[in-house]
Amino acid sequence: MVLCSVAGVLLVAVVALVLWLFVFSSDGDDPETDAAANTLTSQENSESASAPSTAASSSSSSSEEAGRPTDASVPSDAWAVNEAAKNNEPSGDFNNVYAAGPTSEPFALAVRDAFVDAYLDNGRTDQTIDVRSSVTGRSYTMNCKDNGSYVHCTGGNNANVYIS
Repeated sequence: MVLCSVAGVLLVAVVALVLWLFVFSSDGDDPETDAAANTLTSQENSESASAPSTAASSSSSSSEEAGRPTDASVPSDAWAVNEAAKNNEPSGDFNNVYAAGPTSEPFALAVRDAFVDAYLDNGRTDQTIDVRSSVTGRSYTMNCKDNGSYVHCTGGNNANVYIS
């Protein structure tokens, strides 16, 4: 009987540890990106407006090994969405997110998350992904093309997302 109780307590402790690691091991800078599902469909958490600004991108040694530029130059009408882009961190590891046009920041982050999930799944930088908007409740097809410097995702209602 005591052995069963000890085993039960250990099982609960292991499950709690795994859940804690899962919840708190996210590497995102934004709670909205931390909550994104690990599927090809991500969800926009809310509409938000943003003032345009310019920025660069975020890096790791693997991006340099893969030959991606660490100083991607996105179009001048794009504004930085996440902290890596706002801080002008080196690019090349798909951590810097920019948006243009009628694209909300949460939707841009959801597009980035869906793109990275697909990339990790199949290794391709040219992707077609579906991204769900919590504001409209609709899923939008986004076509992502790699130009060698950044990945440009377009679709939905004229959304433009740049990932570098």
